[in-house]
Amino acid sequence: QMHNDDPKAAYMWMGPGSFWTQPAGEVHITSARKGQTATAFLEILTGPYLVQPSGKAFDNGERPINLEQRNVVWLAPEDITWISQTGKAGAKDAVKIAFLWGRPIAGELNGTFLKLPPGYKAALTGNDAWLRAVVIQGRTSHRLADASQATDLLPGSYFGSKGSAKHQITCTSTSECLLYVRTKGKYELKQIE
Repeated sequence: QMHNDDPKAAYMWMGPGSFWTQPAGEVHITSARKGQTATAFLEILTGPYLVQPSGKAFDNGERPINLEQRNVVWLAPEDITWISQTGKAGAKDAVKIAFLWGRPIAGELNGTFLKLPPGYKAALTGNDAWLRAVVIQGRTSHRLADASQATDLLPGSYFGSKGSAKHQITCTSTSECLLYVRTKGKYELKQIE
C-alpha cells in the first residue's frame, strides 16, 4: 500500500490498482505502509525530473488526484467504441477498460487500465508510438508474436515496444489480471481463440 499527498495530510493508503497524479512543483511525500513492501510505477509526463527543496515549490494550476482502486469505475466494452470485444461467453469473460488520462481517440498521449478475465488470451498491438504496459495485479504470460518463448510476468513487471509490435498476453491467474497501458493514440486488443 502506498500513500502520496501533502506532507501534512492524513495517510490514505492506496492498494494495488490505485493511482495518483502529482502536479509539477508541488511539495508531496510518497511512502509505503510501515512493515510492508510496495511497488509503484512512476511515470514522468515531461522532464527533466528534478527533486527540489520545499522552498522552491510552486503552483502550476493543476491539482493532484489520489484514486483508490475500489473507486475506479469500469466501463463495459460496448461503451467504448474502439473495443469491439465482448468475450466468448458474454459479460463474464469480457475485457474491461478504464480511461485514466488523455484522449486516445484524439491521438493524444493517454493511460488506461485493462482488466482481463482469467485464461483470457489476446494480441495487444500498438501503433507507431511507444506502447508501455505494467502488470498491476495477477499473473500474465507475455511474448512478442515472433518470439519462441513466453515470459511469466508478476505484478510490477513491465513490457513495451515502439511501432506496431504484437504482444501476445494471457491472464494465467485464477482471478482477473489488471494492466496499466500507456501510449499515444489508440491500441488494439484482439482475443486469440
